[in-house]
Amino acid sequence: MSVVTDLAHNILAWTRQFWASQPAIGNVGIYFIVNEILPIAGNLSFNDDHLVKVRLQASHPLAKPVLEGLARLLVEF
Repeated sequence: MSVVTDLAHNILAWTRQFWASQPAIGNVGIYFIVNEILPIAGNLSFNDDHLVKVRLQASHPLAKPVLEGLARLLVEF
């Protein structure tokens, strides 16, 4: 496997554990993350290489729980 493939696999495995711990999303698999969470349209805003804002398409049914989960995740970092 290539380094990029290994990295993608590791990120998906790690985020699966994170998303599964979010009550509004529940126990999800890799296919759910790839097909339902990652394709949510949105924008990231940066200031001096620091992430300052995440906006997701409000009409997407998972936008709110994903944003809430990301907020909890980003507090840790």
